[in-house]
Amino acid sequence: METIEPTRKIDDYILGPALGKGFLGHVRVANKIGDTKKYAIKYIKLKNQNAKAALLQTLRQECLLKKFNHPNILHIYSANANGVYEKMRNNEIERTSVLYLVLQLARTGDLFDFITCSGGLSERIARLYFNQILAAVEYIHSIGVAHRDIKPENVLLDQNYNALITDFGFSKNLSELGFITSNPVNRVGTERCMSPELFANKPHSPTKDDLFALGYLLFMLVARHPPFLLPTSTNEHYKLLMENRIKDYWSSIDALHPPFWCSDEFKHLVTIMLSADMTIRPSISEIKAHPWTSGELPTTTEVITEFERRQLLAIEYQKKEAQQRKLKKQKQKESGANKSNPGNYLLNRGEKKPIERIVEPKKIIKKLGNPKDHKPTILMSQEDPNDIEAVLSSYFVTIGETIVSEIDYKVLILY
Repeated sequence: METIEPTRKIDDYILGPALGKGFLGHVRVANKIGDTKKYAIKYIKLKNQNAKAALLQTLRQECLLKKFNHPNILHIYSANANGVYEKMRNNEIERTSVLYLVLQLARTGDLFDFITCSGGLSERIARLYFNQILAAVEYIHSIGVAHRDIKPENVLLDQNYNALITDFGFSKNLSELGFITSNPVNRVGTERCMSPELFANKPHSPTKDDLFALGYLLFMLVARHPPFLLPTSTNEHYKLLMENRIKDYWSSIDALHPPFWCSDEFKHLVTIMLSADMTIRPSISEIKAHPWTSGELPTTTEVITEFERRQLLAIEYQKKEAQQRKLKKQKQKESGANKSNPGNYLLNRGEKKPIERIVEPKKIIKKLGNPKDHKPTILMSQEDPNDIEAVLSSYFVTIGETIVSEIDYKVLILY
């Protein structure tokens, strides 16, 4: 029997299909009563007053968008901290207090989704998006605001495939931050995209931090993978940049790509934007004047044709991924693997046979070592552990970072 989607409404907005779900809330297509225009509504259910107080701060940051007027910044139409979410189920209305933002409706997915599913962009098309994002960053800096979380995931596309910067939750006025600061509370954003000085809690410039993150984004637009894992001297790739071993760095990157995969001008711009010395990093005006940035751009028709092609590739990619997950679950169900002896097991990397039954958490600690010495990445999944291991290993190989230890890598299975 087909399940009917319950009717959802927030104040004067009728909610439609879901666009996404994040840590702080949901995003849905919406129509305002009496208005044919479609919007996106980002809403957060307020469980208690403590949650509301914390989320109001998020709302205040997001509302920086309201004073922005730029074609490459996602527009916010309104915000309300006292909304009412209504859901009709079984002829009864359930009501919940929500905080919500009414936003410009962008295409489903972000720039990162397109790159992940359909490959890196050509330099001509990457140049167009880089220039659009650079123009938006120049605009927000000119009115005294730092974004502080620039990354491909925070770039959406409008109906004509133009870039739209979004997610201003970490943004702040430069007058509050200071143009050079070392206050630990200002260490926000996404670690992999942080400037090395911000990552290390050293004096940093929020505007220079944005430009460093923009250099990281530029690299990913063309390469599809990150330029390094973290901006530290212990990372084998970024260490080369810190030591000014530029040729060695690009040799290690070139080894992951076919010959002549990018231009020397591209490499030069990325290198100076990702410099460990923030005084070497170019200003926005210098970036705009760089030979790579000022190069040839694609036509609007070329971009739309390219992204319509990529959208089909992305859909096929997602279908294949979904089909593979379905087949794996079906295979596991048919084999009934491990169901005859349920329990918690610690497996060696690559082994299918459990070697030890884990009864108490202390045994896990003994196997993995002192927790103080580790900063583990924890993945929770219903997939087969050996499939997870294979995917992780292949990913790290593609980005040139082999960090999976044959001895230390473990998978904990919880049945």
